[in-house]
Amino acid sequence: MSGTNINIRKGPSTDQEVVAIGQQDDVVSVIKNINSEWTSIRTKDGTEGFIAAQFLQSGDQKATVKPARTAEVKTAKVYGTNINVRKGPSTEQDVVGIAQQDEVLTYVKKVDNEWSEIRMGDGTNGFIATRFLSLDGKPSLASVEAEKLAQSQAEDAKRIAEEAAASEKALAEATKKRRIKKLKHQFRKKLLPRILMNQVQLLSLTKQDILKPIMRS
Repeated sequence: MSGTNINIRKGPSTDQEVVAIGQQDDVVSVIKNINSEWTSIRTKDGTEGFIAAQFLQSGDQKATVKPARTAEVKTAKVYGTNINVRKGPSTEQDVVGIAQQDEVLTYVKKVDNEWSEIRMGDGTNGFIATRFLSLDGKPSLASVEAEKLAQSQAEDAKRIAEEAAASEKALAEATKKRRIKKLKHQFRKKLLPRILMNQVQLLSLTKQDILKPIMRS
């Protein structure tokens, strides 16, 4: 038979164990209506269980299993490595799974501003911090924050590099000035007195002193 598999459970709750699977157009015997949501039934092979009333077409003693309405499945992509999937919407809850970067999860529902319920690929249901999920093609809050942080770090690195270059240039100029000052000091202290002494000695020479070597020759 065609149709979507319908769970027949041990009790009137989705938490109860599945005891059989009903198919579209299966005929089952109605034992009693439990409430507006659940009905106690018996399958053709005699298995008794509980089925969601929405999947039954009404009848007195017999009912036909209706196909389940196909719900739109929402997915969410994970941003980040080794993201904890927890048993409940709290960091104090046990970890039931680990989600990895770009892993696609089934998005069940939003719990609050911080947590979302998801289903992992192995069927495990759990709760994950919404900030690590990318929903409806929109970037996750964590990825936006990471991008802002990366941009801020790049700007800081550029500023630090510019400041370092400016400091290095200033240091080089200061070193150059110190060298020039040192050379000037050495010139005044050592070379200039020698030059002046030589000039004095030259000025003290008489004409005869200059001509003596020439006359001797």
